[in-house]
Amino acid sequence: MTFPAPRRVRAGAAPWAYEAQGGGVARRYDVVSAATPSLAGWAEVRLESGLSVVVPAASAAPTCMLAPWGRKVIVRVLPRLSVRPLNTLNISGLKDNEQTQTDNKHLSSQNFKKFLSVATTPEEVLDFSKVYHVDASKASHIIIKLSKLAAAGNEDTARIINDKRFELLFLSLSQNISQILNWTLVGLLKSCYHLDSTMEKFEIVKQEVYYRLKNLNVKQISSLASFLASSKQIQDGGNLLTDLVINLELRWTEIEDVSTIVTLISQVGQFSPALMERLENKALQLAESFTSQETRQMMQALALQNQRCLPLLRALSYYLAQNRSELHVDTIVDLLFACGMLNFSHSRLLEKLASDLLAQAPKITPVYVVRYLRSFATLRWFSLPLFDATTQYILTNADQFSPLQLCSIMLSFAHLNFQPIERDSFYNLVDQKISGLLTTLSPELLVDLVWSLCVLQQVKVPYLQSVLGPAFHEHLLHKANDTSHKGQTFKVKIMHINATALLECPEYKCPSLPPQILQALAPRDPRKPTPLQSTLLWVLHEVLGDKAKWRISVDTIYGWQLTAEVLLNSDNQPIPLKDFVAPHLFSSEGTELLPPHVRRMAFLSWEFSNFCHQNKYLLGGYTMARRHLQAAGFIVVEVPWYEFQKQKSDTQKIAYIKGKMSKAIAKEMAK
Repeated sequence: MTFPAPRRVRAGAAPWAYEAQGGGVARRYDVVSAATPSLAGWAEVRLESGLSVVVPAASAAPTCMLAPWGRKVIVRVLPRLSVRPLNTLNISGLKDNEQTQTDNKHLSSQNFKKFLSVATTPEEVLDFSKVYHVDASKASHIIIKLSKLAAAGNEDTARIINDKRFELLFLSLSQNISQILNWTLVGLLKSCYHLDSTMEKFEIVKQEVYYRLKNLNVKQISSLASFLASSKQIQDGGNLLTDLVINLELRWTEIEDVSTIVTLISQVGQFSPALMERLENKALQLAESFTSQETRQMMQALALQNQRCLPLLRALSYYLAQNRSELHVDTIVDLLFACGMLNFSHSRLLEKLASDLLAQAPKITPVYVVRYLRSFATLRWFSLPLFDATTQYILTNADQFSPLQLCSIMLSFAHLNFQPIERDSFYNLVDQKISGLLTTLSPELLVDLVWSLCVLQQVKVPYLQSVLGPAFHEHLLHKANDTSHKGQTFKVKIMHINATALLECPEYKCPSLPPQILQALAPRDPRKPTPLQSTLLWVLHEVLGDKAKWRISVDTIYGWQLTAEVLLNSDNQPIPLKDFVAPHLFSSEGTELLPPHVRRMAFLSWEFSNFCHQNKYLLGGYTMARRHLQAAGFIVVEVPWYEFQKQKSDTQKIAYIKGKMSKAIAKEMAK
């Protein structure tokens, strides 16, 4: 005998209701789960006639399917109640005091959050589990709060994690860790690292993160990766960080917000060049929709990692320059700093930033003035209206500027060779503020200040004496062995100052640097010629001929290197120079004095980096080089890159150098 398959009674019927449909008569069977331990696992089947039978709950449905043909059977298995002894079962419900006690043990989510927000000590938080029931979610939030309190109050984390109350919390967490939400789990792992960087007791949390890694979204992965990358005290985060970076490399297309890109570039990108490249591509896709603040954040992140991605920088600069709204001063200053760090000059962007600064000149502060002037000096770019307005602001608010800030401003002006319109008032202000504090300045800052005054031709005897006097010699000898870039710059500036005292300050009667100190400051390693210098030397060889008649790459006691040097007789023809005295060298090869009407000629090649970015004006230091060499008796032949590169053929280059030599000689004779 066969039976039809059971089907649901009707739409909306309970999921446990079945029927066996037949010819005419139908009977209803209700299966009710047992509520006592003795009947656990059984079900009571009631017929329409009132009769009832008890059958195993697992077989209740199949039993009903075996009903006679033509009978209609409905089976309902009710939810199982908690197993309790029959004699303790309270049919009427819990007593009032039991209900109150249970309610006190469970705290609502809102009250729980309020409790955590007002807790101020780890003891308060640890005592929570004594009073209230704690599930895995609440335990995770409690541990996160404990980590914050420990970090804020410099608490002993070992004492917290060894506390029995904490162990109970973590036990409750471990039993149901799979119930914790993903964001909570990420915060929990960070807190565990704060409490114990070795993660000896919290391995289960890290394993849960590993288990859910593919289910975490990109923001959660980037948040955790940034934390691990920036936490130097973490000892075993390397493997997890590697896996997080690999996931980010695979899922980078899911990133849609700028904040995530900025975070990853500034903190995680350094661990993976491939990820950094993909993040830059993603930022390039979104560049058009960036706000000014997002552009600022992105450029700061690139500057922090020294990541000079030109396509992205150009796109960001282009879209920001199109923005007609006025940028705030702090945004402008940060953008200029990032451009300076990356050595990135975009003319339209710099013009907009300078224009917005000029419009807000009365609102700026001394700190902002120092920062944007330093950035403009680094970028080799300046705006005359802005710099004149800045000078006027400094004169008007002189009391707000400290001596250190004025020293920094002087260095920026000197680098750009900027002379204020009201130069007398400005330089008098600087002299009044700084002249009495020379002995309190650090040696490096003092040298920068005096060098700046030398470039701007405003140096006075007391400033020269403070650097060239015997009291400063010991520091100079100490710096002589410094081979770093900063140390080399320091030594070159000292030689420039000494040259200024010798060649441009006749009123300076004090002794200059002795030969032994100059010898100690001399460059020790030969400098590699640039492509421009190499080509120029080849042309000079074709023009001057015999190598005995000229020198190349000449280091002078003035701190300047000559691309080449030659002696010219009265007929303006080169003559051998090794036998003659050369006072500009650290050690002279010859002993004979120069004959009458013999002149020295110096060739100087000016690179792109020697000029201001937006024009063909030499920077301050190189204008001083020209002055020094002319004062030392040289005929100076200047070869700027923008002229020399126009000469395409060798014949044109040779003709160009001969023409430059003739013009320099004619100009000297005209004097």
